[in-house]
Amino acid sequence: MNESVASLIDIIDPVAPLQESANSVVWLAAGIVCSVLLVAGIIFWWRKKKPARLAVKRLKALRLHVSAGELSSHEMVFMVAMELRRGLSLARLLPETPPLGFQREDVALWSSFVQLLDTLRYAPDVALDNQQLEAIFAQTEIWLRRYSL
Repeated sequence: MNESVASLIDIIDPVAPLQESANSVVWLAAGIVCSVLLVAGIIFWWRKKKPARLAVKRLKALRLHVSAGELSSHEMVFMVAMELRRGLSLARLLPETPPLGFQREDVALWSSFVQLLDTLRYAPDVALDNQQLEAIFAQTEIWLRRYSL
């Protein structure tokens, strides 16, 4: 009998099969809820940024029209101001009230930029060189990418 017990010492007990419990169902439900919330958050963020993305796209098309000579500088300034307003979802472009979330160092730049747009929009004769046009386009694109809701 001692020999039979000695030969059984090296045998390992089999592992019991995993039983499905209520705990695994809770984890599965939590995973599904988290996945749905993540997808909903991404869709919400994407839709919230849509006006700015469309404004940047229209701004690039506007840049091509200006470089082709199809629009005057005066028309271009009106269009840029409109795209900035639409892209940032603002009712009006006001120098004294920047959009929500503006950083402090950008408030003064916003004020001077909107005043420049106002001056150029309502001046009788607007003649801008290519460098000034590119600066206006670049700054507008920066505002749209950085501060869109």
